[in-house]
Amino acid sequence: MDVTLTNGDGQASTLANAFSYKSPGPNAPTVESVSNEATGLPSGSVAGDEPISITGTNFAPEATVAFGATLATNVVFVSTTTLVATTPVAELAGPVDVTVALPGTGLAGTLARGFTFLSPAPHVVSFDIRGSPPSGGGTLTMKGLSLQAGSTVTFDGLPAAVVGFTPGVPVGGDELTVIVPPSPLPPGSGDGFVSVVLRAPDGQSDTPVPTVSPDGTQWPANFHYGPPPVVEGFSPTTGRGLDVTLTGTGFSSEASGARSGLQVVLSGPSFAILPVRNCPNSADPFCTAGLVSPSPTSLVVSIPSGELNPGSYTFIVTNFDGQASKAPGLFVVP
Repeated sequence: MDVTLTNGDGQASTLANAFSYKSPGPNAPTVESVSNEATGLPSGSVAGDEPISITGTNFAPEATVAFGATLATNVVFVSTTTLVATTPVAELAGPVDVTVALPGTGLAGTLARGFTFLSPAPHVVSFDIRGSPPSGGGTLTMKGLSLQAGSTVTFDGLPAAVVGFTPGVPVGGDELTVIVPPSPLPPGSGDGFVSVVLRAPDGQSDTPVPTVSPDGTQWPANFHYGPPPVVEGFSPTTGRGLDVTLTGTGFSSEASGARSGLQVVLSGPSFAILPVRNCPNSADPFCTAGLVSPSPTSLVVSIPSGELNPGSYTFIVTNFDGQASKAPGLFVVP
């Protein structure tokens, strides 16, 4: 196209083919937000393979999406303001830039730290104890997968002090140890159940499922606060093939429902789990004839006539939540 310059007095000069019009080129894309379609959050697993929505401007059908330096797969052009893609496998957990580029144009837009790759969610497999006196103070060790240093643990929302972390234990996976806090239950509640929640530094959490009590009843939550059994004595102190009455406290605080079940073992030169017997007769001041032992202060166990090696043994009483008590003194098997 020619370009002509004309003065006010009408004189003019023309330069032939001095200017040309071109079709407008694409504008650079912008990235405004990134969200995981499953959670709505700008985060996802380091394992990748999760559908992600990207919103912004000036997207085109040929657009590519990169999370950090790694291209996403399955990029779908929805509109000039929306793309859908699948996250790649990440090398490390943490935030990355998200970039939408238009190949062959040099145009790209980036949302700095627009997406966070998360380590695998923690999964608690087991507790080493399932109960505590209301005062707390003991240690609880969780074993599981993808547990992390820096995690927090709460008992019905009450924080517990984390005192140890060991990754990659050969049996059970990672281990996290906490000090059991005082019971968060209302004052005067006596005993009850609470939920224990482990939360990783990246916000992912796990609430272990309640266990099953010895009578097969599902617990209402995964940790119990209540008095432990206490063995104060037993009689007789020697023999085989006879009944022994253990006296103490807290033998039937678990009298019903999910709180039923005590286990008594005899430990020494050999080992036996002892059956808990019916109360033998009404003359026993701690039992009522016909009722199943234990009462709150007494329980009756049967010593086998064989099986046990001669020697000195210790009675150990364990209640349904794992709290245990050793009897003072030794029982002698002749």
